[in-house]
Amino acid sequence: MGGHHAEFAHVIDFDVLILHGCQIHSHAQQVGDDLVEIDDLIGGLAQSLVHHGDGLHAAL
Repeated sequence: MGGHHAEFAHVIDFDVLILHGCQIHSHAQQVGDDLVEIDDLIGGLAQSLVHHGDGLHAAL
């Protein structure tokens, strides 16, 4: 009985480990999505500045 109980406890630990791993993965995915949004935002701002710069240069 004691051996079987220890084996059962090991299985529960493994399930918790898998669950925790999935949470870390989903969190990493969320951070990645946020970085893409920030990257798009910075890219848009840089493109906007370049366009304004070209307009200013043409005006001079």
